Amino acid sequence: MLFEVPRTASIRAIGTCYCLVLTRDALEYVLNRYPKIGERFKNVANQRMKDITRARRRKSERNAVMDIVAGNIFLLKLYIYILYLYNIIYISI
Repeated sequence: MLFEVPRTASIRAIGTCYCLVLTRDALEYVLNRYPKIGERFKNVANQRMKDITRARRRKSERNAVMDIVAGNIFLLKLYIYILYLYNIIYISI
């Protein structure tokens, strides 16, 4: 709501629950009416957004490393296969 981005989490109830809706207008009203609460709320939201961004960056970096490793393994297998095809190496199983 605060950052005008799609939601970052989903929940699923395992039992009976009550679903309440907090509109953007209602949230802004409360945050403006109670500035200290609004400031704290925004600080927590900002920190969570930073944490999410950092986690996504780390995940992206890990995925990139895994792609490189997988690519290197594939190239190594291909290289060994080519050496085998040209009788440069002998593989016994």
